[in-house]
Amino acid sequence: MTPANPFDLGAGRIDIGKSAAATLAFDETAANYAAMTGDPVTAVHLNLPSINAPVVPGRLTTTRTAQNLGTSRASFEVSTKAPDGSTLTVTPARFTLNPGASQVLTVTISTRAALGAQQFGEIRIKQAKGPQRAHLPVAWIHTQGDVNLTQDCDATAV
Repeated sequence: MTPANPFDLGAGRIDIGKSAAATLAFDETAANYAAMTGDPVTAVHLNLPSINAPVVPGRLTTTRTAQNLGTSRASFEVSTKAPDGSTLTVTPARFTLNPGASQVLTVTISTRAALGAQQFGEIRIKQAKGPQRAHLPVAWIHTQGDVNLTQDCDATAV
């Protein structure tokens, strides 16, 4: 009844042959995953090949670390797509990795969308001279996070 969004569409099907030949990987430890998944605000920093940011107060910056699993030096080009009123920026936009080397990618989401609006974008990483492509879906909600304040005043004498 409603148009499908990226959550409805999923990531497609797994092609085992292409998966085994993947050049780039985004790896995360089980310990980090277990420690961060309980808090949606910090879970955005998990090194996953996607980004889900349920709290973006206007601007949010996170990182992803890509590793070259290939057997040769490879260069990559990054592009992004975001809806009107929002921008996705990834730096560096181009990088070259030796086999086994890693590159930290800094991702910034900026939005002026209506508060509470679910937004979707994507990061594409293409091997400059090769068939490899990575697609990282990005989802965010322009909203303020919960702020909890406590105050404790000890009595003082003058």
